[in-house]
Amino acid sequence: MFPGPALTFELCTGGVDYPTQDSTSTTTLSCSTDQLLYIDKAKYGVSTQTPLAVCQYRSGDCTQNSLLDPDVTGCLAETECQIQTRSMWLDQCQALSTYRVLQYHCIPGK
Repeated sequence: MFPGPALTFELCTGGVDYPTQDSTSTTTLSCSTDQLLYIDKAKYGVSTQTPLAVCQYRSGDCTQNSLLDPDVTGCLAETECQIQTRSMWLDQCQALSTYRVLQYHCIPGK
């Protein structure tokens, strides 16, 4: 499929003990100058682990796809971009997210 392994970021969103929508951080995704970003997976999740300080997907977590979020779609075919990480209200989970997972490849381009 793609050359090389996928790069994965698992990021906390907001305060993990009591997540709020007020905390925002930014993560930079980057590839070499002759490659382009291809984002395989982007989702927000609510940890079911105790304590909530677990900032990664575990089986049983409630998740919501964020692949179509503007910050993700703005990264497609770029060599570098900024992804915002903040707590989001997830309707299907009826809770604020505690983490965001991003998985991407650097593919030949430019």
